[in-house]
Amino acid sequence: MTGWPLDIEGTEYHPVPESWVEHGDDHGTGEPRVYAVSVTHLGRKELSIRYRHGPTPKTIRIRMRGTENSTGDGIVPSLLANDYGSWPRSVVPTPNVKPQDVARDEETERLREIWGSRVDEIPEPEEKAIADGGRAAEALFDIDQYHLSAFNGGRYDD
Repeated sequence: MTGWPLDIEGTEYHPVPESWVEHGDDHGTGEPRVYAVSVTHLGRKELSIRYRHGPTPKTIRIRMRGTENSTGDGIVPSLLANDYGSWPRSVVPTPNVKPQDVARDEETERLREIWGSRVDEIPEPEEKAIADGGRAAEALFDIDQYHLSAFNGGRYDD
């Protein structure tokens, strides 16, 4: 592991703060669900959040507006800072956005750190089973058949 911050396609991503997860909401119902793991400030008060699927390493990015943190410590999602919406700490994919990438090791570890005690489907490293084909069980589910639906306040990266 190289550690944080991550360089992903020339953009520096940092771990999503646990306080964001504690104060966010789970958007949508059903399965599969993806979970916020890393974030970057794109400039002009815009953020890009990477969401990782629990059992698989597939990720998607969602761009959203940011707001200056009242503590003066950077930018936070506007939906987290204001009363007019709820910040999507996790979302359920539906048919309109394809996964864009595979999670980095640090994002997988972050997923376990901040989501492992909250979500049963997050496997611990020792819980990975090997299937008949020799692939880790977490790689068997393919999120490509699912996509992310629109939610209040965000738009999707291409």
